[in-house]
Amino acid sequence: MASDEESSSYSSTDSDDGSNESFSTTDLSDTDTELNHRTSSPPVQSSSTLLSQNLSDNSISSPNLPSTSSTEGSIGSLNSRKRKSKTNEDSDTIVKEHLDVIKKTFVIEGDGTFCKFVLPNQAVCNRKYSVNTCTSSLKYHLLHEHGFVFKNSDSNKKKIKLDVDQKLVEWIIDDLQPLKVGEAPKFIEFVNALDPSYKIPCLSKIEYLIDNYFEKSLQSIKEKIQQIKNKFHVTTDIWTSSPGDPYISVTLHFIDNQNKLKHLLLDMRHFPGVHDYITISDMLDKIFKDYGIKHKIYSITSDNASNMIKAFSRLKKKYEREGIHVVHIRCFAHILHLVVSQFLKDAYVSKTVKKLRSLFKKIKRKTLKRTLKALCVVNQEPELCVKLDPDLELNHLSLSDDEWNSLSQIKEILEPFKKATLDLSGDSLTASHLFPIMDHLNKHLKKFFLKRDFASYKPAFEKTIAKFNKYWDEIESFALNAHILDPRFKLSLIERSKKSSCKIFLKRMLNEIDEQNNTNLEQINNNNSDSNKKPYSLIET
Repeated sequence: MASDEESSSYSSTDSDDGSNESFSTTDLSDTDTELNHRTSSPPVQSSSTLLSQNLSDNSISSPNLPSTSSTEGSIGSLNSRKRKSKTNEDSDTIVKEHLDVIKKTFVIEGDGTFCKFVLPNQAVCNRKYSVNTCTSSLKYHLLHEHGFVFKNSDSNKKKIKLDVDQKLVEWIIDDLQPLKVGEAPKFIEFVNALDPSYKIPCLSKIEYLIDNYFEKSLQSIKEKIQQIKNKFHVTTDIWTSSPGDPYISVTLHFIDNQNKLKHLLLDMRHFPGVHDYITISDMLDKIFKDYGIKHKIYSITSDNASNMIKAFSRLKKKYEREGIHVVHIRCFAHILHLVVSQFLKDAYVSKTVKKLRSLFKKIKRKTLKRTLKALCVVNQEPELCVKLDPDLELNHLSLSDDEWNSLSQIKEILEPFKKATLDLSGDSLTASHLFPIMDHLNKHLKKFFLKRDFASYKPAFEKTIAKFNKYWDEIESFALNAHILDPRFKLSLIERSKKSSCKIFLKRMLNEIDEQNNTNLEQINNNNSDSNKKPYSLIET
């Protein structure tokens, strides 16, 4: 029997909510009159009875208790004092449940307190603690060594709060929600209906969480891209937001280590000041250095603006001095935009299109739009092709039959360009798809140029074809080579007249690869001969 002086005293440590308590173990013969009185619980049972009980308690998750009761004693009593709590009754119940779990799992044997948790291999933990060890340490052992989950505990509440805060931040970022969404009354009511105990973070806390989330995501991205073995292909553009703030964006496209096509928005930075070719090239170089990927970049794609062209020319020369070879690729979707714009600049085409645009600017008025829709139903015609009634106030803007026919022909000419632009703007297409798409458009323009029904568009076709050839002549060989190197296509879609030149290209490329391999082998063999080692060979003898 331990005397009153020998029994360990109750100790209290402040936590975030100011109510974290710890108790010490005492001899089996001691009783905890105060605890039993506060919780109205029956007297503490014997060790064998406690260890044989089935812990289907809601306060823990799947405990694995000892299956034997041959012990000298158990924790018979745990001294406690009154603690400060917002809800004394609930707190007392939680404390009692946690203490019961500890008393059922730990026993006193001789001069120590031992954990009798049964491990998966049926062995008993038997971790030894002092008889004066507080319950906080015993509880920590159950939490971190055996995976106990004490429900309704302060630590779990804090963890759940952090998890919910994290999900709130991710929702605000991914769905582009305003930061003040947490102050909206209806949103607060909605959250309270889901969980009345959850407190929405204030605006300053949300800003802090977003900054913290950004730093963690940034570090994670840097670590992931360093693990990629393949080269990166970069797309970049400069754009202006609605308030007028300029930004530059950089996106990575690559084949990951599992041979899957991936893309990643690497960075989007505020880009004030003059956007000349020097500032653009310096900004891109800084971004590549910050992420440590400069040596892994193979190509950079941008639009056809003159400042972009000069910027990449400067950047390419700079990287070549450092032994880095970078290819600049013009944006094909932007090329198609320039070609279509050239067609629409023709006087005959622009006159008809301009009249149509003026018509629909007027139709944006609500009353006129309703009238137009009604006419569509009456005439059983598509809304955009309806012929206006002369009695309408828009009769001075109505189109003649010839003009409607012209618009139908213009639509027929430009429809393939729309489809090609949408296809090229997708994420699933690669450079190997460029040749069939661009070659189809090239043939499409030449086909309509020779049609008699489209003779009135001959001046427009001439300028459009010249614009198309200006860019296509520059990139045709690149697109063709990428196409035939794709094992899905090879030479299957290539015309017979071009197959011979493709075969010549393939032979030349293979010869270059052989020459490079031979050069590498010679260097390796020379190094080996200098070290009196056996010459390196791809074939073992």
